[in-house]
Amino acid sequence: MLSCEHASRTVTRTKTGGAITVLATHWQGKALNSPNDIIVGPDGSIWFTDPRYGRMEGFGVLRD
Repeated sequence: MLSCEHASRTVTRTKTGGAITVLATHWQGKALNSPNDIIVGPDGSIWFTDPRYGRMEGFGVLRD
């Protein structure tokens, strides 16, 4: 399961056994604002929005 975590400003992966891996805390050297709306692309890339809630706007993509 992939999650966008507003409070911790992270993107995480939770495995079946419950182990959590942090996938992203920063984008292009800057801390995430408020990661939201996550989807996996057909090539396996992970896309998420990072809207501005009192901070900078942006979006991110993670590629394995």
